[in-house]
Amino acid sequence: MHTPRKNVIALLVLLCGHNLVAQPITAPTGPQSPAEKTRRFLVRYMNYLDTTSTADSKDKILKGIEMVANTAKTDWISQYQAAYYNLVLAESNRKDSSAASGYMTKAENYIKAGLAIAPDEAELKTLEVFLEMTKAGIPGPPSKKAIGECIKSLEKIQKDNPANARTGILNGECYLRLPEKEGRDKKKAAELLEAGLKNLENDKHDDPAWPRWGKERAERLLKEARSK
Repeated sequence: MHTPRKNVIALLVLLCGHNLVAQPITAPTGPQSPAEKTRRFLVRYMNYLDTTSTADSKDKILKGIEMVANTAKTDWISQYQAAYYNLVLAESNRKDSSAASGYMTKAENYIKAGLAIAPDEAELKTLEVFLEMTKAGIPGPPSKKAIGECIKSLEKIQKDNPANARTGILNGECYLRLPEKEGRDKKKAAELLEAGLKNLENDKHDDPAWPRWGKERAERLLKEARSK
């Protein structure tokens, strides 16, 4: 059944929760279109999920992000963020393969929806590989074949989009995650992670909901790549 947009926005407000702490976002200075209001809610939920620490709160906030994506069906960034945060929770639920699988299934559906809108978008293609990496790592250690396929996909994306930071970061992670006796290359991983971090510095966009993750992940992995 079709839900009027004003009712959807009201539901988004209710999902916010009065006791969640979020990073502040700038208040609007004039009238907002429905699309602007939806984007504002998406950014707010992203900020909430990035700062909250309890699993129950994360699930509630994720529902808000998903509701935005389900409302903004022609906006690939909303689909992207719903997929990304499902992958975040899949990673944090590695020990619960059933829960992780559920998050990954939803992530896959949102990625497909995003690619249907923007089939050539490098960020979505990279996130699609991130999904495959997450699948490879749950519940056990990744196989050489699975990681090798991810490397091929990422290098293809990076060839056409050399400045995409997250593509390089995930590629570096792949080289670092190869089994020790099957091609693990810490030097190559470090080079890719360093390049990814440099590209992140130039990753500037006007849209406040543009993908923004990568820095903390790259810095953590770089320490591992540089270790003896």
